[in-house]
Amino acid sequence: MKKIVFICFVFSLTSCAVQHPDKLVKQNDVARIIRILSADDMQGRAIFTPGIEKAAKFIESEFKQIGLQPLSTQKNYRQEFSMLSFKPASVSATVNGEVIAEEAILVVTDNAHLSWGNATAVEVKYIKSGEPFMVQYRRIMQLKKPVMVFVDDEFNDAFQKVHSYFMGTRVLDKPSDNPAAVFILGVENATTYQINFSNAIQKLPLFNIAGIIPGKTKPDEFVIFSGHYDHLGIIEEASGDS
Repeated sequence: MKKIVFICFVFSLTSCAVQHPDKLVKQNDVARIIRILSADDMQGRAIFTPGIEKAAKFIESEFKQIGLQPLSTQKNYRQEFSMLSFKPASVSATVNGEVIAEEAILVVTDNAHLSWGNATAVEVKYIKSGEPFMVQYRRIMQLKKPVMVFVDDEFNDAFQKVHSYFMGTRVLDKPSDNPAAVFILGVENATTYQINFSNAIQKLPLFNIAGIIPGKTKPDEFVIFSGHYDHLGIIEEASGDS
């Protein structure tokens, strides 16, 4: 069985021999790498931007310079995989014969299309004044069945927070198999309704950067260098993690 040791990459390695850390890691090299990766032209190294591609090429050049090899199953230092992007392409609704504004329509689904009306076999519920919106929202979502929900205007602020997530672009590793749910804000009593919705679903290529040092005396053992290279920076401290 092959034994593999994982460590985060340090580009400033000058030798694979055992050395003291102060001889192995040079301050100037560390400063250079941080300066390059944090430069404005890297665009924050956000995924799906030219900036992260530029950062990847820089990391690959550093790997090559210090003598790392690609994994045996790879042609280069890139381990490719993909994720899925979900973005609402169209949404419309009428309730009691009146057109509903898009900002008052929340559709929770990873399906490509949804078309519901009075004849659709879905349960109809109401979120009325009383308990907090999120308490009632979670309770409904835990039903794990298709549901049409009409929400009191009182919950506009909480509704919009959930709306901004599900009605924006979401990137997931795989679609959820949960049944769809539709929430309409500002309706107290619905006698008729019609909802039409479509998702634009796109496969997005991504990759990790990884290189190895094969064992000399133990060729079945490897040291693997990889790392999380997008969004180098600092955010508000949480439990001393900054």
